[in-house]
Amino acid sequence: MEDTAVKPMRRYALSELMRIAKGETLPDEFKEARPLKLLRLDAIQTRRFRSRVVLNEAHIRILAQRIQADGLHQPITVRPVVGASYELITGHCRWEAYKRLQRKVIPAIVHPSDDRQAAWAALYDNLLYKTLSDFELFKGFQQLLELDPTLSVQAIAQEIGWPSQKVKRMMAFAQLPDSVQVILNADPDLLSARVAYELAKQTVCGYGRTVVEAVQLIQQGKLLKSRAAQWIHAHIDERSLSNGNRINGKAACPVIPSVPGPENP
Repeated sequence: MEDTAVKPMRRYALSELMRIAKGETLPDEFKEARPLKLLRLDAIQTRRFRSRVVLNEAHIRILAQRIQADGLHQPITVRPVVGASYELITGHCRWEAYKRLQRKVIPAIVHPSDDRQAAWAALYDNLLYKTLSDFELFKGFQQLLELDPTLSVQAIAQEIGWPSQKVKRMMAFAQLPDSVQVILNADPDLLSARVAYELAKQTVCGYGRTVVEAVQLIQQGKLLKSRAAQWIHAHIDERSLSNGNRINGKAACPVIPSVPGPENP
């Protein structure tokens, strides 16, 4: 039976949202609000906080089998939106698995939250389950930076417990050519953050066209990812370099720009 009534609830702090994503014990006030509901799948929107670019059908199939056998151990998290419907925050794979099982309703924690809180909760859920590619994690970081202009890469790193250099390498995906972004949106597992960082350096140096060719070869299985940077150096198209990027006949490569935000060295 569907229960879509949502009692008024206060906004919870980020630390409390993290406990929700991790499935840890919730405060008594949260329990008393009875946020766990059975919601119709078709009443849940899934667009805004979805970092996952391509669904892993094998993972969804296995998850559906586990849910069929043992039930759902961790409910999804949603927030109410205008029109008596909900927006998915965490649990996109669980939601998809329920669709594969042709279920009509799914257990959900209904939690009013703003965009920033929802984006953080979605990111934490993805980090917890470790199912996203580096490119998809980058998309999550990028969304946080767009939602909060005061946020820095260092602040994200501190919040999730990562070295700041690791997050910075993830953000190198933003420096890749648009054509590479299109390829990665279709095949997000193609490049690791380490390879993307090396290719981003070549892109900023003016070798964008050659970077695209290298990524296309990687996609076709004709070039090893570990050899991409060396291949680019061996196939530099001099016409792709502007005169301003050459000093005494040699390419002068600028540093990859920092992501906008305070305290970015």
